[in-house]
Amino acid sequence: MVITITSFFTPSTLANQFYFSRVFIIEGLLPIILAPLMYFWLLTFPETSTALNERERFIAINRFGRGAARKTDKTFSWPAMIRIFTRPSTYVFFIAQTASCTVAVAQATFLPTILSVFLHFNTTKANIYAAYTYIFMIPIYPFIGWHSDWTRDRMWHFIFPMVCCIPGYAVWLYTSQHPEARGTTISYMALYGMAFLGGMCRPAQPVLLSYRSSTLYGAAEQAVGGAAAVASLSIASIMGPQVRFL
Repeated sequence: MVITITSFFTPSTLANQFYFSRVFIIEGLLPIILAPLMYFWLLTFPETSTALNERERFIAINRFGRGAARKTDKTFSWPAMIRIFTRPSTYVFFIAQTASCTVAVAQATFLPTILSVFLHFNTTKANIYAAYTYIFMIPIYPFIGWHSDWTRDRMWHFIFPMVCCIPGYAVWLYTSQHPEARGTTISYMALYGMAFLGGMCRPAQPVLLSYRSSTLYGAAEQAVGGAAAVASLSIASIMGPQVRFL
């Protein structure tokens, strides 16, 4: 989001390495500043939350499904950890999250370069057009989450956005292998449009984490299983920048 906003206010300096280092510092400072504040803002359990009256508390407690985290649950236990890591589903979710996050990180890293090569944009224009793809995703995130909750479905709300990525990357792969097709068989703006399809992997990630939590029982299993899935983001952050699209 920081890069998206600053792309419009200071586009002439986006290629400057010193400027980008400042952007990364700002991105790092935001969670550091917000983390202690969120500790006081986030709700805890409905049994003890001061934000609910008694009627709201009763409704909230009874809306929880079987296996939802309760105040009386242990937050960590070795038996729960052993159960989680002996289930094949743990590794299925881990691989799925790693794959989706790797694609998202790789595109975020190389999209300006892809636009420069495919569309022959200069550095400023490539970064601004890359920012448009991030802005496009802003309403997609809440819509997919809302629709997933409304339909009570998780699997297809993860699979469908990931399938949307395939045409985009397939076209990019073809044009990278057949440069003569750029601007002739496939127009430059059509190649740019593929970036919007490729970005659909991003809103699929929260759905996958929610899907994982809904398959676990109790606070301990949800904490361990969720942490195993989230750990894939660290691996993807290392793998993503090493991917070469071109």
